[in-house]
Amino acid sequence: MAYCEKCGAYIPDGQSKCLACGFDGVEEERRAAQAARQQEDQRAQAEQRRRERQEINKKWAESEQQHRRNMEELERRRKEAEEKAKKEAEQKNKAGDWQKTEYGSFRFTDGNDRSRTSAGHNKLLAALSYVNILFLIPLLFVQDDEFARFHAKQGARLFVCYAIARILGAIFSIGWLVNILLVIMMILGIKNALNDKWEPLPYIGKFKLF
Repeated sequence: MAYCEKCGAYIPDGQSKCLACGFDGVEEERRAAQAARQQEDQRAQAEQRRRERQEINKKWAESEQQHRRNMEELERRRKEAEEKAKKEAEQKNKAGDWQKTEYGSFRFTDGNDRSRTSAGHNKLLAALSYVNILFLIPLLFVQDDEFARFHAKQGARLFVCYAIARILGAIFSIGWLVNILLVIMMILGIKNALNDKWEPLPYIGKFKLF
């Protein structure tokens, strides 16, 4: 024997719906169960979205942390470079513009220019060092002029190469080409000497001769 939960009317056996008010307890239970399942699905979906947002936030935080570390490292390197440049500038100011090498004392001119200007030298003797055997004059008689002696050593290298070219010219047919190259180097060396430049000749200027 069953009675309606809503109005209390008698419900015959085998029936779930009240004939008086139309209330159906079984249907209501089914709807309640369906609503509960929907709520559970919604909670699961909300939890999944929350986890996804957490994962996105985690990746962003890790990326931001790495970015800040990189920026801090760049800033540290920049400061180190500035400190190094500052120290080099201070050392240069203390030492002055004059620098000393095996060729004597010279002054740097332009940072983008490789030329160097020497003090107290004889440019004429330095230029004549590239003309045949005249390189011997600075080497033998001008001991205190490092600039002239530097170009004299360059002229000696050029003279040796010229002698070798004469020998090759007598054997092969390319001696004239080598002579032209040596004449070009002679002109370049004279130009360097007259322009106060401590620059070795191309290719042959750095060979160890004496």
